[in-house]
Amino acid sequence: MLPAGVAWVVTILLLSFPDLMLPVAIGDWIVAAGLMVVAQLGFTRDSASRARSILVTSAVTCAAVGMIATSALAMSGSRRPQVLAESKSVSAATIVTTQTAVPGGRYFAATITEVDGESVSVPVLVFGAAPASRVEIGTALQIDGSLTATTPSDEVSFLVFARGPGRLVAQPPWYLGWANGLRSGFARASGSLPGDGGELLPGLAIGDTSAVSPQLNSAMKASSLTHLTAVSGANCAVVIGLILLVGRAVGLSRGLRVAAALVVLVGFVVLVTPQPSVLRSAIMAALVLGTLASGRPVNGLPVVGVTVLVLLAIDPWLAVDYGFALSVLATAGLMALTSPIARRLEIFLPHWLSLLVAVPVAAQLACQPVLVLLNPSLPLYGVLANALAEPASPIATVVGLLACVALPLFPALGSLLAAIAWVPAAWIASVAVFFAGLPGARLPWPGGFLGATGFTAVTAGILLVIVARVSRRWRVGVGLAAIALVGVMMTCAAVVPGIGVAPAA
Repeated sequence: MLPAGVAWVVTILLLSFPDLMLPVAIGDWIVAAGLMVVAQLGFTRDSASRARSILVTSAVTCAAVGMIATSALAMSGSRRPQVLAESKSVSAATIVTTQTAVPGGRYFAATITEVDGESVSVPVLVFGAAPASRVEIGTALQIDGSLTATTPSDEVSFLVFARGPGRLVAQPPWYLGWANGLRSGFARASGSLPGDGGELLPGLAIGDTSAVSPQLNSAMKASSLTHLTAVSGANCAVVIGLILLVGRAVGLSRGLRVAAALVVLVGFVVLVTPQPSVLRSAIMAALVLGTLASGRPVNGLPVVGVTVLVLLAIDPWLAVDYGFALSVLATAGLMALTSPIARRLEIFLPHWLSLLVAVPVAAQLACQPVLVLLNPSLPLYGVLANALAEPASPIATVVGLLACVALPLFPALGSLLAAIAWVPAAWIASVAVFFAGLPGARLPWPGGFLGATGFTAVTAGILLVIVARVSRRWRVGVGLAAIALVGVMMTCAAVVPGIGVAPAA
């Protein structure tokens, strides 16, 4: 994980200061090569093994930074082509939607593919082009509008303010048309179900949150449950686990089971759309399947690290994507913290209950420093809400996915499965609404760098108290310091004007 973490931080800095990309890329490749030479020639295998290990780790870290810096340097030009960089507007530009555009929506993500007869590939956000009917992912549209360049570190290169809805140029390719048909059919079936459960079901099953009302979305945020509607490793694990179990039940060999799981994984990614959290989950799942096929044991944290490096090399701008950061941190937190926290809780709680509590605590501690950048507050009931809601999530995911696939083939069966999946979805929505309505659902906390750093310090203190093997005196001292820091930060957020305001999106 160390090379991935260092490379991630350096990538964020390089995206903010693009002039450093070339010297950092060259310098890190040279340093990496030099360290590897010293590690190989300067030490024997039996002598100074610790020093040799440090050198190899440092070399790998430098190589990782050099690889991602090289990738960012190569891509930076194509993200801001001259034909757009020198223009304040576009006329009859062709875009391809990368996000479902719905009537009444403020904006949607797209890629400009052609402007003034020149082929380009530029990620943008399109405002003011809300369609009269739902426009699915992969649809080619022609638009006119003004351009505003973003900062170099932004996930998109330009903001496009369109003059009216886009004109249809081409329908999505067949594979996206297949997935779009499944998604839209499932959305219609879920929309016919009553209450918040019908709104939430597509998000739980396939990550489609377009039907979630602002009120329910606010309740999910206040109760710290929005991650349940972001397709993640849990969804991939459920899908792949089912395929592997079915394959074993029908007598398939290990190789055939892994191959079938990979095929289904690709179809699943297309269906739920390749969002950053989905890509992270899919590549992790593919690495795990490859490891299983070779008969080797799986070590979770190194798989997370390799996944991060692969994705940042493919798209360095994922380094500043909040969804990607939360996905990685939640996964790493669950792997690294769940067991130690559960062992500590077993002193007071039964084993099953300690695990039930440890999972949301681990995820919350890992993700909260980033979450305060998005919403400068703390969810008072987040752990309890997650403990009550998360057991229902796999049921809604599995049954909802089955309903999504069955609807076009067996409508009656698909509708029945959707109705069954509605039950856990309605439960999760009820949990969100209940806890969001309680007093003090969100406690004040500073936003920005101060808030993130402060909660990181609190997290480190909590982990030291729970996990580290230190004396009781140290635990009491660190615990009191963490409590004092929480009090100071909450007081500052409540008293100092503007300190609790989230950064502008």
